[in-house]
Order: sequence, then structure tokens, then C-alpha cells
Amino acid sequence: MRGGIRVQGLAQEQAEVHELQAKAEQHLDKTASRGRGPGSLREMNTLQVEIPLSPKDADTIIKSVGFEARAEDYERSNVEINYHDGCLRVEIEAGDLNALRAALNSHLRWIATSLKLIQA
Repeated sequence: MRGGIRVQGLAQEQAEVHELQAKAEQHLDKTASRGRGPGSLREMNTLQVEIPLSPKDADTIIKSVGFEARAEDYERSNVEINYHDGCLRVEIEAGDLNALRAALNSHLRWIATSLKLIQA
């Protein structure tokens, strides 16, 4: 995803987050159709999404959304959010595809909301 489109302005950032969400869900659908269904603790489903952002915006999002990723209340998924090479990186690991999709949708929505507030 490093070759992704760099976004400028709130509308483009939101459009990119929605595009990433759609691509990730298509990937999940393809994975499920290949028979990689619910996994055990040894067989985790993983997904990494990279969103091009400025260091300042990424730091704000990590501070506002990162505490959710660090919460230990999630039994079905683990999420890590960091900034590397000009991109906010969201790494999700889950035992089943439903948990992976739920974690992805939640975190992308929180990121989109944070971007709206940053630009307000």
C-alpha cells in the first residue's frame, strides 16, 4: 500500500479511508471464499492497512485512537497502530474473519472521525 495515493484535504482523506475499508473487505471476502475460515490461536487472520498522513496528524490519531488498540478487553482481536515511512499503519490480528472485519471497521471509522476533527 506504500504506492497508495497521497491525499490532500478532508474529503480526499475520508474517501481514501472508505476506499481502504472497501479493499480490505474485498480481501476478507476472497480469503473467506478460499476456505480460511475461523482460526485457532495458532492460525490468526491478519490484515495491515497503511494510510498516508503527515506526522502531526498521525500523532494526533495515535493519541486519540491508540488507547482503543491497546485495550486488553478484546478477546477476539489485537490491534496495533503506529506511524512508519509517512503512513499510519493499522495492524489487526484476529482468530476469525468476523472479528477481523469488526476491528477493521471500528478502527477505520475512529480514524475517519479523528481526521474530521483535525480538519475542523
